[in-house]
Amino acid sequence: MAAWYEASGNPHAEYEGLFTDRNTTRHASQRRMVANLYSVTALRSMEDSVDECIGLYEKRLNELAASGEPFDLQFWIQSYAFDVISQLTLAKRLGLLEKGD
Repeated sequence: MAAWYEASGNPHAEYEGLFTDRNTTRHASQRRMVANLYSVTALRSMEDSVDECIGLYEKRLNELAASGEPFDLQFWIQSYAFDVISQLTLAKRLGLLEKGD
């Protein structure tokens, strides 16, 4: 197997993670534990949450653009990403798009 696995893993980990484990049996077992999270059905169930965040992001960018003032696009992209990720993993947005800080 490629040395890439060793380079991208955590050298201090007690066991290999899903992405770096070269033991095919253990890898398959770990993969089965999370496979349902990435099924088409699971992804479709997340679509409404992502769409809601897209709507908030679009609204905020339109407001910022209409102001005519410069703004930090990187900050707003990061706020969008954190709101989406928190909505999908914690079932609650952090509210960064609404707060703006």
